[in-house]
Amino acid sequence: MWSRKRRSAPPEARALLTRLRSHSWKGDGERDQLLRDVSAREDLAPDDIAWMTAENDSALREAGISLLQRFPFESASAALFPLLTSHGDAARRHVAASVETVAGPSFGSFVPSLLASADPGVVLLALDWLKRNPSEPALEAIVPALSSSSPLVRRKAFAIVEATPSKRSLAIALKALEHDDEQIRFRAVHLVSKFPDAAHIGPLLRRCHADSTRVQDAAIAALGPLLGEGPSPRFADSCLPLLTDANPKVRQLAIRILETQPPAKVADAFLKEFCNAYGPGRDRAIDGLKTVGPPYVQAFLNRANDPDLAIGSLAASIAINLRTPEVVPHCIRFLEGPDWWLRDRAAEALAEMRDARGMPALLKMLGDPESDLSAASALGAWGSAEALPGLLEAFKRGSADLQLEILEAFARIADPRVPPLLEQISRVATEPLIREKAARLIASRAGGVSYYEAQVSVAKSFSKTDFRENPQPGLRDLLRHARALEASDLHLAAGTRPHLRAIGRLQPLALPETTEAQMREWISPILGERMEDLERARQLDFCHKDPELGRFRTNVFHQRKGLNAVFRLVPLEIPSLSDIALPESLWEIASWSQGLVLVTGPAGCGKTTTLAALVDHINETERSHILTIEDPIEYVHTNKESLVNQREIPAHSKSFAKALRQSLREDPDVILVGEMRDLETISLAITASETGHLVLGTLHTTTAASTVDRIINAFPPDQQGQIRMMISDSLKAVISQTLLPRRDGSGRIAAYEILRNTPNVAGLIREGKTFQLPTAMQTGSAVGMTLLDTSMLAMVHDGLIEPRAAYDRAQRKEPFEALVQAQEGLAP
Repeated sequence: MWSRKRRSAPPEARALLTRLRSHSWKGDGERDQLLRDVSAREDLAPDDIAWMTAENDSALREAGISLLQRFPFESASAALFPLLTSHGDAARRHVAASVETVAGPSFGSFVPSLLASADPGVVLLALDWLKRNPSEPALEAIVPALSSSSPLVRRKAFAIVEATPSKRSLAIALKALEHDDEQIRFRAVHLVSKFPDAAHIGPLLRRCHADSTRVQDAAIAALGPLLGEGPSPRFADSCLPLLTDANPKVRQLAIRILETQPPAKVADAFLKEFCNAYGPGRDRAIDGLKTVGPPYVQAFLNRANDPDLAIGSLAASIAINLRTPEVVPHCIRFLEGPDWWLRDRAAEALAEMRDARGMPALLKMLGDPESDLSAASALGAWGSAEALPGLLEAFKRGSADLQLEILEAFARIADPRVPPLLEQISRVATEPLIREKAARLIASRAGGVSYYEAQVSVAKSFSKTDFRENPQPGLRDLLRHARALEASDLHLAAGTRPHLRAIGRLQPLALPETTEAQMREWISPILGERMEDLERARQLDFCHKDPELGRFRTNVFHQRKGLNAVFRLVPLEIPSLSDIALPESLWEIASWSQGLVLVTGPAGCGKTTTLAALVDHINETERSHILTIEDPIEYVHTNKESLVNQREIPAHSKSFAKALRQSLREDPDVILVGEMRDLETISLAITASETGHLVLGTLHTTTAASTVDRIINAFPPDQQGQIRMMISDSLKAVISQTLLPRRDGSGRIAAYEILRNTPNVAGLIREGKTFQLPTAMQTGSAVGMTLLDTSMLAMVHDGLIEPRAAYDRAQRKEPFEALVQAQEGLAP
């Protein structure tokens, strides 16, 4: 900190210091004599004696402090500061105490300059003193430490702000709401909440959007009492982005605010905000409006005839989406309107509401060549036997496409007349495609194997595509090439070369940049009529099925340069539990009769594969009814010992929550929920697991402890105590996993973190002590529990993965540092 000139001590002094430093004495008397001899010398510098303050021997420390007090604080501290970062924790504490003792009562005057040091150890020393001696004037000096590159410095600095309640600390907390450090933002929200003021609503609202779940939850809790005072109308605009947030509690907060505003104002602001927006954010915003009352429905209906067609169409579709009885007459009117998309949404709404007033209009719509497919789909979703005569009449005079859609509708109507009708169509239809589909539907209703459930043989080999000989490959050529290289994903994008992801790494193919025309040539044939859905929604999820190449989970979307598509290759065969190396202690899941089992991890870590292996093991060993709810269906299960029914979102049900609610009436023993996306789905999954069902599900969390927190934090604060009790009973196991490249380059292997619900674990969940779950897992190895770091460390020692790969994924890096250094030649 202060410049200083080093010099060597004289030889006699060095000899004395060497004996002290090496503890070369036979007793306290000899040590004390050495200290007296050193103290008698006047030719020592602070550098010669500073080391004494880090010693465990109190006599050495006291002598060192006494000697250093002979020098100005600037030179003494300059010798001490390097010791703050070069010793262990105990030594650092000794040195820090020595610095303060050497400075004496004037230490506080040096604190501002210490805080400005570039050495984190020096800054921490000053912060420790301020924590013990808080004062409002010192707060401004602390502010630069909040921008330190050291997380420890930042958080200790903010702890002092928290411990000094004043208007200055509030001002610092308001600025810290925008801090890059998530923990600082979280603590800043809590500090701001201690100074309730309507002026804080805006900053707190910003923290509710696109932040971590716990920051959002804290901001929502802080806003509660403020919003009770009645927000200013200006918040109608600022809360609209909250409707797009993935956190359902944030969307609920936004609705709460909007409901305090005039309906017309809400409708105008909403339409302006989302008129030209597309994607899941807008979908969430529209879905969030479902809870508003009739006045708001009418406000949107009033804008349905807006001269701006985009505004009018959006307003009408929002009103339709609210699914209230008031909107039924308008839906019927929209069925005859000029907007095809609006007709389709109105038909879907009428089918979902099942209001008898809509049936005649939907049957009439079967005669409209532009919307007959929408009408048939809606009537199938309605599932009413009353629609059978009208559907049959339309089938007789309809096109092949309409007949295929009506066949789907027939299959969804629970009526004894349907099976013989499908049987007759399968025999007498002139179109082979119609006969084949009718036969598939008959088999499906009887629990048989559907058309695409004939999996491609594993023994089939795929040849690579030589792009020099075939510079303009078709989509099947690219997919075959991906199969041949055992890739996990194929990426196609306008303006970019095609890419494959193999063993976790993305690599370009030896092809030129893809044009927009080429993208459409590849994608249009597999989408067919769904191209209209893509243009409307701007993105589409589905499962592409190829009789030779297998199944591909597909996402098609628009981006800046044009059309994009990502194909996830679903393995041709469902792997066994031994194939995925799932610990045998978890194989007993197949015999469990009830409870909740969660498989978690980041996207692309193999969660779907693990669930498929578990379901297949149950299918082979138990006589159960297994019901899966997926988006889309990836692995197809054929009936073995169990009866397996697979439902796809949105083809077979509109949402996971609706399918899960319906599943409780379908006599399942095992329910697989492909993704627990929202509060309603999580709540229903817990309920199902408590009512005698084994529920398997996934969450996008990285550790077992964070999985428990994620479930609990999904619920409003007033319900979390009850949910803790329910989870402590129903949660049976959490499997958190990650995929790492094998050391021999032959592919990837999963590492698992396993939490089992022992009495100790259940008690920690009930008492809200989930932060202690990692410790419980460390000590629970006898019952099959393990931490992800422990699992990866064992895999490193077994030579399965590289130390660097494990180090990058580890929660605690220290156990892996020596292994990485040894491998990379960096060991000291």
